[in-house]
Amino acid sequence: MSIVTSGIMLLTGCSGGGGKEEPDDTPAAEEQTTVTAPDGPFVREGVLGGPAGFRARLEVKAIERRSDRTVVRFLTTPLESGEQTVRGAFGGKSSTPVGFRLLDPAGHRLYYPLVNGNGGGALGTELPTWVVGEVEYVMEAHFPRLPEDIEAITVITPGSTAEMTGIPVEDADEPEDVPSEDPPGYLDLSPGDEVELPVVSGPVKGKPEDRVKTLYSVVQSPKEERDHSGDRERITIPAGDLFIDDEAELKRGADPVLHGLVKEFHDRADPEKPIEITVHTAAGGDAGDNKKLSQSRAKAAKEFLEEGAGDDYEIKATGVGGAEPVADEGGLNVEEARARNHRLEVSFRIKEEEEEEEADQEADDEAPSGEDGGDSASEESDGDEANAEDGDKGEDEAKPVGPALAPFRAKDAEPVRTATGWTRDHDYEMDVLPFYRDGDFLVANMVIRNVSDPEDSAEDAEVSSPFSGEYEGSQFGEFSVIDPETQTVYRELRVGATRAHEKKGGVDFVEPPGDAFYPEPGWEGRVFFYVPAPPEGVTTITFDAGLFGEIKDVPIE
Repeated sequence: MSIVTSGIMLLTGCSGGGGKEEPDDTPAAEEQTTVTAPDGPFVREGVLGGPAGFRARLEVKAIERRSDRTVVRFLTTPLESGEQTVRGAFGGKSSTPVGFRLLDPAGHRLYYPLVNGNGGGALGTELPTWVVGEVEYVMEAHFPRLPEDIEAITVITPGSTAEMTGIPVEDADEPEDVPSEDPPGYLDLSPGDEVELPVVSGPVKGKPEDRVKTLYSVVQSPKEERDHSGDRERITIPAGDLFIDDEAELKRGADPVLHGLVKEFHDRADPEKPIEITVHTAAGGDAGDNKKLSQSRAKAAKEFLEEGAGDDYEIKATGVGGAEPVADEGGLNVEEARARNHRLEVSFRIKEEEEEEEADQEADDEAPSGEDGGDSASEESDGDEANAEDGDKGEDEAKPVGPALAPFRAKDAEPVRTATGWTRDHDYEMDVLPFYRDGDFLVANMVIRNVSDPEDSAEDAEVSSPFSGEYEGSQFGEFSVIDPETQTVYRELRVGATRAHEKKGGVDFVEPPGDAFYPEPGWEGRVFFYVPAPPEGVTTITFDAGLFGEIKDVPIE
């Protein structure tokens, strides 16, 4: 094991619900450390599942890339004495471990378990009805086959065992035998026993690639919001920055913003695909008038951008009125919500990286010998840097490498901040742990406790999703990470192109899945969420923790 030290612990308290930040009386520790174990064992402890879950030790034994799939082999050991129900502990009500995910933080992909073509949930271990404390259960979860260039992956589990970063991926042959025997009855088991549970290995329902989802980054600056995936970019600009109030005429102050868009088209947009402009209005008022205003504004923006972009780019524009609001205009901040809904969205496909690389290569081939002749690596569109290894050049030419993946973290550092917050139903405490980078992303992690007295809680008190905000489907949509220097805001990674307001019931985000986060009175859990990583030079951030308040100077390990 290796120890990563990350500074001196500072403790402050933030009172939620709009309260004022006050010092915490907890004495400061001399230092706080994170224990990493890049070579394993890959073990974490926590509660599996939601309110009906149980405390367990989870050990990932191997991630095997086989010919047609990836198999995560793991050991689950319940830590509470006696029998525990498995219902809901491994995600949902399935009889197989459907709640696991594989995250590729360099390739920006999330892998879901393969679906059983015969019904019954995901492929993998057939879960028993009951498990026994201190008995080791050998289990599997099956996923689409990982690409050959993936050497390590992050495992997300359905509970508070935390994200398991940096687990190595190994190539493996198909097993000769798939476990199929029924396990002993739970009454026949004793602590220390090991049980190999039967496995459902097929058939696979649908296409495996449909179980692989692209991750979308949302980055907000004071003037715009960027929604980014590997090959798509959506830029959202407040209509109030572009148009005269309640009119379709562009402000003079809009020229620099629109010229900036034109420059971005030339630098980054694929001319083979159309650029799409969509103009929205607030949801209130007459729907017909809103639609007409948005269409007129779309026409004005299109004409301006077409003049600058030239004939190489096709620009399509539409106005949809107030049919697709992103903010609720029925809340307390009506004017703020209306301003957010009045917006212009520009979406385009990013140029293929191969085209840029070919152009760079042609330029290098044409350069005279001895001029501009060193090894070079161009900067890619997603901000990754190409790094060269030290040593002689020639046959051992430098090869570009991707972003550094976080090693496995066997133990978290001590908290750097403690905060409190409340809703009308519950009181909460939160310990903020140091954040850290995993590939192109930043991991925000914390321990949250519901400190309410169960006897004082109303029967109809709301428990689920107290921090989701307006991002339906997210447990932590109210939270964000802020670069204190630029005031750039980084929001939780979204799974797939569909945004939360575009789908009834919301969408998935990169966080503990399912019912893993259910903070009823007395609940405590280690939780996390992923955001786009700020630039490498940023070493501390401001954590906007919603009802817990803004927590400043959170270190990035």
